[in-house]
Amino acid sequence: MPLFFTTGQLFPCIARQLFHCTAKQLFPVTTKRLYSSTTGNPYSVTTGQLSPVIPQIRMEKHVMEKSAQNQPEQSSTNPEIPSVIPQTAQKLSGKNPPEPSPAKTELSSDKKTEQSPDKDKKDYGRDLYEWVQALVSSVIIVVMLFTFAVRMIGVDGHSMVPTLQHGDRLLVLTPLLYNDYQYGDIVIVRKDSFGVNPIVKRVIATAGQTIDIDFTTGSVWVDGELLYEPYIRELTLRDEGTVFPLTVPDGCIFVMGDNRNESTDSRSPRLGVIDTRYVIGRAVFLLFPGTDYYDNSHDFSRLGFLT
Repeated sequence: MPLFFTTGQLFPCIARQLFHCTAKQLFPVTTKRLYSSTTGNPYSVTTGQLSPVIPQIRMEKHVMEKSAQNQPEQSSTNPEIPSVIPQTAQKLSGKNPPEPSPAKTELSSDKKTEQSPDKDKKDYGRDLYEWVQALVSSVIIVVMLFTFAVRMIGVDGHSMVPTLQHGDRLLVLTPLLYNDYQYGDIVIVRKDSFGVNPIVKRVIATAGQTIDIDFTTGSVWVDGELLYEPYIRELTLRDEGTVFPLTVPDGCIFVMGDNRNESTDSRSPRLGVIDTRYVIGRAVFLLFPGTDYYDNSHDFSRLGFLT
């Protein structure tokens, strides 16, 4: 494709070619390829010597300024020609690039300020969603826990004095968590033939064991061994009609209250031995004390695990 040169472009090109040939003869070192910002033609710049480059850079700068003054429209119509000479001059002279103007900095800070309310709203919405999600999850867990795992039951009556008092609030483990009932466990049972309300008693004998009670001496024997019962209020002197000795059937338990002479329990034929399927759960913890049997006070020292 033919090239056309104006009078303002012809003489700088001739001078540049002459200077290029002279520089290659005088300084035979490794060169780099750069491109003219006025013509777009490649030329060589020595990397080992800086003195030949500076006049050329000045020449190119002068030509660029003159061309911009004479032909403003032509320079604006050639955006594809790279302007590398000013950048090269800055790199070779060791000058740092100009810092951004304060106006641009203020503009960017204003944009951040404008974006910050939206970001705060998003953060607030996300925090609110996480808080509601945690609250709903906690409520569901508590409901499931107190439905299938544990229950709170209040004591009604004095049949378990002195271990339990009227009005005590108990934490009860359901059969889902505990169903291997042993001697000494405090259990809550419900039997339709005895009443609609649950009752609280202590396990005295389990399946396969033989229990015998001497109502004269108040002694209780299980499998021929005399029981040591420090938890009772007084000796077992009340006979309610059950014939002893009695062997507890499979899947059943024999229960009595700690206040033996004021308790209706397995000694009565109305209740008898309890099928373990009627057991609501085992009481393990005293949550709140009821009124004392003797002085109607609340003894908070009794709070804790039940034995």
